[in-house]
Amino acid sequence: MLQGWKRMGDEAKAIVSEGVATAQGAAGLFCGRGNKEDLYYSFFGLLLSLMPSMRVNSKACRHALDSINLASLDLVHSCAFLRSLRILHPFTWRFKYDISSLRSLPPTAYPHGDPEAPYSRFLLDTLLNDCGEKTSRPDLHEYRLPDGLYSNLKNQMEYNVNATAAAAFLLPDGMRRQTLQALAAEQATDGSFGGNLLSTAVALFALHHDQETIRFSAKGYLQSCFRENGFFAPTPEAPEGDLEYTVYGVLAMGATP
Repeated sequence: MLQGWKRMGDEAKAIVSEGVATAQGAAGLFCGRGNKEDLYYSFFGLLLSLMPSMRVNSKACRHALDSINLASLDLVHSCAFLRSLRILHPFTWRFKYDISSLRSLPPTAYPHGDPEAPYSRFLLDTLLNDCGEKTSRPDLHEYRLPDGLYSNLKNQMEYNVNATAAAAFLLPDGMRRQTLQALAAEQATDGSFGGNLLSTAVALFALHHDQETIRFSAKGYLQSCFRENGFFAPTPEAPEGDLEYTVYGVLAMGATP
């Protein structure tokens, strides 16, 4: 993210900084759409708080997180919670909570209700690895399309950008290269993937991470998603943005040519 932040102009940085500061609620967590404090959006607010010149109340956020029960959370919110702790307690976060509940989550706690799907395995495995836990390489063949792209659901023929990018981080080298080359071929001429900022950001990040060729710059597309309140919106047509999509926008800025 820092690379993307450095590529933004000073005026844009100032606007984003003000937007992030005003998105933090009185109780300490950050607000999503509807101006309601939310654990999920707090993770994105804290990610942005790591950028230079950000002004947030870390102490209030730590206090708010202390009241949350990890065992009550689904996988997505467990990731948001533990990675928020990692930002706030970089040296002790792994020892503050018993993470054994992560290995026994019910299927309903996973995206799409499927513990074996690429995105689910990416979230769980990377989180466990961050916590010092070992994981085995997943078997994703039921989600793999003939060209190397991946779907969200088993034995489906429609590929999904997020599932493909997630799978790329879990695959052995040879299969990963085929998958990333197939993903790169799906880029639109405006630099976007999947017609939205989330898909564009994760695709660009995955390709950039493995130094795969990115055919088109997405700078113009990203600028069209930026809003006057300092947030990025999900699409160029969407009127409002939020903290989550602002992280995606900054991340994509650092990965696009």
